[in-house]
Amino acid sequence: MCYSQSVTTLTPSYMGNNQITNTGIPVEVLWQRFEFIIDGGILSVPVINANDLTLYPNPANETFHLDIKGPYKIIIYNLLGVVVGDSNKISALPVGMYFVRVTLENGSKRIFKLIITH
Repeated sequence: MCYSQSVTTLTPSYMGNNQITNTGIPVEVLWQRFEFIIDGGILSVPVINANDLTLYPNPANETFHLDIKGPYKIIIYNLLGVVVGDSNKISALPVGMYFVRVTLENGSKRIFKLIITH
């Protein structure tokens, strides 16, 4: 049995001849479209305290800054979840809303909403 996601629930869809019912798409192709990331252990991810990190200015137009000490990694995602950048230089990105994920050396993470205006 395989599950396909609908708008509000997960509904079962039975496989026959290595294909998912009513799609005609081979199972191998469907599974290749998903990427599972397990990070930090089951049901727990260290989180950065809101008072320990500040992203400014927001909205930003050329760059943004993080008020934090120590090494960190930045990943910028668009609203579709696609990685669009990995630094605080955002002048090449189009106007819009983005998510900035900050990961510290100890593995703790925080996600910010960032609005870019030029």
